Amino acid sequence: MPLILSQESVGKELFLWEISEEIKDFQRIIPPLLFAQIMESTKLEKRKLEKLSQVMLLKKAKIPFEQVKYHQNGKPFLESGLHLSFSHSGEYSTLLVDKNRCGLDIEYQSDKILRIAPKFTHPEEKDLFNTDEYLYWIWSIKEAIFKYFGEGVAFRDHIQVKEIDEVKKRAFAVYNGLHGKGIFEMKLLRIKKYYLAYTKTYSIE
Repeated sequence: MPLILSQESVGKELFLWEISEEIKDFQRIIPPLLFAQIMESTKLEKRKLEKLSQVMLLKKAKIPFEQVKYHQNGKPFLESGLHLSFSHSGEYSTLLVDKNRCGLDIEYQSDKILRIAPKFTHPEEKDLFNTDEYLYWIWSIKEAIFKYFGEGVAFRDHIQVKEIDEVKKRAFAVYNGLHGKGIFEMKLLRIKKYYLAYTKTYSIE
């Protein structure tokens, strides 16, 4: 299936692709040399599909795949000054393009998140958010904030989610760690059993 979401706000563009294709379907539309490079880069079919869908998302954003560079920590960037964040989960692949530093995460509603909840939830979050659904949001929010910085973030100790508003599709989280202290405003999007969160603003305290 092609792009199912293209959402634009001030200085940001969010793209969402549902991966229903097989590898051979991508082969018809991606340049042969680039397709071959992706095929050789990993043995895992799932990872190949993720990378191929990444090419399509970049194409929709009018960004050539070869222009994407990576920092040592794996965080993508463009020499033009634009910032990128990718995320994949299950059948979805996503891309956020931002004029400022950004972070994005999409996560499937799985039992794994519930099992590891004690490792990523702040003690005060347990009292404030007491349903499984909130745990999925908390994970996705914290993963997006981790990607914003790229490294050196402890989910449980450095990030505390203060508010999740599914009606207004936003959340607020306090960060206090190696990169300083500040408040994130997050945008939220729910798609079937998937939870998507991305950074909107970061205000340094």
